[in-house]
Amino acid sequence: MNAPLEQALLEKLVAIPSVTGNLPANDEVLDVIDTFLQERGMHIVRKTYGGFGTLVATSRPTKNPKVMLIAHCDVVPAQEKQFTLRRVGEKLVGRGAWDMKFAIASYMALVERLRGKLNEYDFGIMIVSDEEELDLGVGNLLKDGFVPEAAVLLDGAADWRVESRAKGAWYVNVTVTGKTAHGSRPWLGDSASMKLLDLLAEIRQLFDPYDPNNDTLNISILSSGEKPNQVPDHAQATLDVRFISDESHEKTSKAILSLCEKYGAAVEVRNFFPPLKHDLENVYFSKFIASVESVRNNLHTDTLSYGASSAVHLVPLGIPCIVTQPTGGDRHGPDEWIDIGSFLQTVPILEEYLTKVAHFAN
Repeated sequence: MNAPLEQALLEKLVAIPSVTGNLPANDEVLDVIDTFLQERGMHIVRKTYGGFGTLVATSRPTKNPKVMLIAHCDVVPAQEKQFTLRRVGEKLVGRGAWDMKFAIASYMALVERLRGKLNEYDFGIMIVSDEEELDLGVGNLLKDGFVPEAAVLLDGAADWRVESRAKGAWYVNVTVTGKTAHGSRPWLGDSASMKLLDLLAEIRQLFDPYDPNNDTLNISILSSGEKPNQVPDHAQATLDVRFISDESHEKTSKAILSLCEKYGAAVEVRNFFPPLKHDLENVYFSKFIASVESVRNNLHTDTLSYGASSAVHLVPLGIPCIVTQPTGGDRHGPDEWIDIGSFLQTVPILEEYLTKVAHFAN
C-alpha cells in the first residue's frame, strides 16, 4: 500500500541534510519545493538574504495573501542515519520529521489537493532556511513587502493545541579574560576558565531548573584555552535564557549583567525574541480552532510554548499568527518523531481553514 503523499514527501525532504549553514543542501530543498509548487500553478518568488535562501509561493500573483503558511527547511545537526525517515510503530522518526519538514510536506500535499482550483483561494507559502540560528528570513521577507493578513506557523506547542502565549528568548555570549601561565604553575596566571565556571555557577542559582513555567537557563556553548598545559587567558559561554514575561526578563537579565560585572565579563547579545501573547478571540484564530475541533472531533485547549518561533516577527506588526503543530517529540534530539495519525490531520485542517478564511466564495 502506497504511503500518503505528505508522508512520501516528508521522506524525500528528510533525506536532504539541510543543516543550518549548509547552503547547498537548503537550496536543494527549496528547489524541490519550487518545482513541485510551480508545476501545480503556484506563483514563486525566490530571494536570498546573507546567503540564506527563501521561497514564497502564492495561489495568486500577490505579495499580500490573506493567509501565509510559514515553515523553515533548515534543521539542527544530526548523525547521518537520522536523515533517513524510519517508521517505528505509529511514529515517523528522523531529523526534521517534527521540526519542521512535516509542515512543508503538508503544504505541498495541500496544494496538490487544491490543484485545478487554486485561483479560488488566496493563500501563500513562505519557506526560510536560517531559522535554527539567525531567524532573520521571515523578518527580511516582511520588510520586502511579503505581508499577509494572517499566518499559520506549525512550529510550536503540540497535540494541535494553539499557542496562547510563548516565552521570549535571550541569547548572550559571556566572555571572561585572564592571564596565561604554565599549567603546572596556575598560581602565576589568572585562569579565565576558572572565573567563568564560578560565574556560571552563580548564574545558575538564579533559576529553578525544574519549573518550566518560569524563566529557564541553558548554557549551550563553552570554549576556553588552546593547549592542555596552559592556563587559559580567555573563556566564553553562550547563555540561552527563556523568559515568561517582559518583567521577568528585565529582572533576570539585570541580575545576570550584575554578576558579569562582578567577574569582569564582557556581554554580547546574539539575539533577542520578545515573549508573545495571542488573541484567540480574533477571527483568524477562532476559525482555525474550529477547524481543528472539526477534523479531530474534540474540544481545543490552548497552551504556553516554551520556545520562541518566527512568530516574533509577525505579531508586533499586528499580523495574527497561529502557532501549533501535531503530536511529536524529542525536538532537536536523536529520536525526533511525529505521530503519523496526527501528522495526517494537517492537510484536512488546513484545507478546512483556508476554505473558511481565504476562499473567494466566503
